[in-house]
Amino acid sequence: MGTVTRLTGLSAGLLRIWERRYDLVVPHRTEGGHRMYTQDDLQLLLHIKAQLDAGASIGELAQQGRQALLEGATPSAPSHGHVPSELNVPPRVQSSIERWRAALADAAETMDVAAIERALDEAFASLNTDVVIYQVLHQATHEIGRRWAERRVCVAGEHLATAVFNRRLLLLNAHARGIKPDSPKALVACLPDELHAMGALVQAWELGRTGYDVTWLGAALPLEALENAVTAVKPLAVYLSVTMPDLYQAAREPLAALVAKNHRHICWLVGGHGVPASDPLLQRLGVGLAPELIEGENPVVSYGDGVTENQN
Repeated sequence: MGTVTRLTGLSAGLLRIWERRYDLVVPHRTEGGHRMYTQDDLQLLLHIKAQLDAGASIGELAQQGRQALLEGATPSAPSHGHVPSELNVPPRVQSSIERWRAALADAAETMDVAAIERALDEAFASLNTDVVIYQVLHQATHEIGRRWAERRVCVAGEHLATAVFNRRLLLLNAHARGIKPDSPKALVACLPDELHAMGALVQAWELGRTGYDVTWLGAALPLEALENAVTAVKPLAVYLSVTMPDLYQAAREPLAALVAKNHRHICWLVGGHGVPASDPLLQRLGVGLAPELIEGENPVVSYGDGVTENQN
């Protein structure tokens, strides 16, 4: 799915919704639950994306059926069982993506906030939002981290770039979708002492644009404050982010106590690089763990069936 989202500009959350609602693309599942797409699936999704960009609706396209849509799609490359990571990305667009990544890293190196803002303005004005987030911002963050390790970017430069990136993601969250009175509510925050909020902000955006009324509670949220928010907001889902294993370990028992106390009907999710592959303490309580979220994945969509069962 990571490759498909990169190549099509469609988010994983959106693909999951289409999978449930329409009989156009039904990927094969591995034993581990990963979705595997065929070359025809990719070609179909690229065609659908082009039609959507031209003004069509997904409902109209779904009525045509998979075979009719495939017949209308223009083949882009022969199938050899493996989809190259840059397939169907026009050279001009790929060149621009790489240029903006480099510009953001260079600006972090020189602490040039105007250059960061300028590169982001150009990228968001030229590309699909998913592509900007996952191919420009996400990759630029990795490049900045690499340069920091090489002592080319100082801590202040990394913090400056991160602050600007997070500000843009907050703006995206504010405009992700108009909230309806009956929209399901979600809380998103970082575990106590976790200051890296970018991943959580991306997940807040994914939730917001798929119909959730998201309350962003920020970085380093004390669990006592989280419990107060849960009581006040009564969310369907709570997503918590952590990048450091030691911060996860410090929070797991208090979090388990909070969930067990009176909130087991909520979909609890903990994601980020600090999360282990398994944790019987939390998983016995129904808490989902997502140590390696796929690009564009909406975690609540992934665990949505479990939420419904818990509520019923």
